[in-house]
Amino acid sequence: MIQPDLMNVKIAVDFDGTIVEHEYPAIGKVKLFAFETLKALQKRGASLILWTFRTGKELEEAVEFCRKNGIEFYAVNKNYPEEVFDEETVSRKINADIYIDDKNLGGFPGWSKVWEILVPDEIERMNRVFEKRSRKRLLAGLFGRKTTHMLLPFLLLTSLIGMPFVSVGCKGRRASGNNIEKIAVKKEAAPARPKKKITFLRPKEVLTFQTGHPVEFELIVGDSSTVPDSVVILVDDSRLASWHHYHIKGIWETKNATVGVHSLRAVVYFKGKKPRHKSIHITLTSDFIPKEYTYQVVKAYSHDRNAYTQGLVYEDGYMYEGTGLRGFSSLRKWDLKTGKIIESLNLSPDLFGEGICILGNLIYQLTWTSRIGFIYDKGSFTLKSKIRYNTQGWGLTTDGKNLIMSDGSHNLYFIEPKYFTILKKIEVFDDRGPVDQLNELEYIDHTIYANVYQTDDIVQIDPSCGKVLARIHLRGILPRREYRSDTDVMNGIAWDPVGKRIFITGKKWPKLFEVKFIPLH
Repeated sequence: MIQPDLMNVKIAVDFDGTIVEHEYPAIGKVKLFAFETLKALQKRGASLILWTFRTGKELEEAVEFCRKNGIEFYAVNKNYPEEVFDEETVSRKINADIYIDDKNLGGFPGWSKVWEILVPDEIERMNRVFEKRSRKRLLAGLFGRKTTHMLLPFLLLTSLIGMPFVSVGCKGRRASGNNIEKIAVKKEAAPARPKKKITFLRPKEVLTFQTGHPVEFELIVGDSSTVPDSVVILVDDSRLASWHHYHIKGIWETKNATVGVHSLRAVVYFKGKKPRHKSIHITLTSDFIPKEYTYQVVKAYSHDRNAYTQGLVYEDGYMYEGTGLRGFSSLRKWDLKTGKIIESLNLSPDLFGEGICILGNLIYQLTWTSRIGFIYDKGSFTLKSKIRYNTQGWGLTTDGKNLIMSDGSHNLYFIEPKYFTILKKIEVFDDRGPVDQLNELEYIDHTIYANVYQTDDIVQIDPSCGKVLARIHLRGILPRREYRSDTDVMNGIAWDPVGKRIFITGKKWPKLFEVKFIPLH
């Protein structure tokens, strides 16, 4: 079963016979629900690749046809946008997680079935929506029971992409959106039914708390005449408690919870009925006030002031550095004592290099918006393989086992290094709220240090829960006399685990500094 969150999922889609009827080289009639489904998949984070027999003019026509219908693909007949096909090194088989093609064994099932397979949770949700008897009776009267069931995926898709659902009732009266139940299928009024609405009474107005603060919740399911079989309360996907009553009161102890946004969800069970769901979202900020530090410069080293520093790693007397800007991005190794470049590799001019890290004998390097990264042999800088991700690439470090990546938000992603699979995500908060624009990263003594973009600050983060432990202020470390017109912000943290030294620099800075962090009193 495909997870509801399709982030980082690559879906290869055929054109003729799949998106449109097969009338190659002409473009056939659009398949029912094709573009509605593709838009909804993109909305959930999927990367769509057009994978078709078409080439040349016919391919351009297909791409433009899809663009006019609201779909722009992540790549076209390529694994990723920048790929240059070389039959000696690149397989013609697309590297995707899912393939949608009319040549499947058993044929193309239709876009409604595709959606039902890929996003089963939404079909269940729509089933719950249409449990209301008046709507089910309406649709059954209009279309028949079997057709009504087939329409559920379509109704979901139209709600996701903002299309109004319009139909005409038995007497020709037009209904749209939520007014559809007003169409009279039968003259007699439906019998009154007990209400089973789920209402959260608390928390209601204040939905932000500090970790450690108990969150009291209270909800009502219908009334005393509609006592449910059970009510289960979940925090995210973890069961908190259950009750056998229509009026629920409880407490969520948040002492050991991570910071960030959490879902508090009630699942209500009635005998012989599908469960009902109701959620509210609660934000937890840190209960820890970050310690404040300033700095002391221990030693200054030469740094290439033309290097737009995006990633920095120290190992065995050498600095490994990833640089950015299109046309100037590189990976380089240089001697800390002399500043001499020992090894250098330029990226393609259309790529904007970002963070790097070393794990074992491999160097990992991100790019900014191209959603592609590279794995090199550390000794020779030979390209070993490529990695792909579905967000922006900013900073990169490692805890010795997994990779840790930032994307310019307040999120950090823990990633399995072989296939670049996201294992978990943490949100970074201090006592005031989320800390955004996390940039270059370094893992030091079981904590994460991160440059905060466009500031002279570094934050220290607890990787287990996302709380900010400390904030280091480095304003003025590069003297103003060293600035020139293209000198940019501080970015770059490196750690010498043997000598216990911390190094910092910036984009197009002429100096790299060894520093100590001093508590502010």
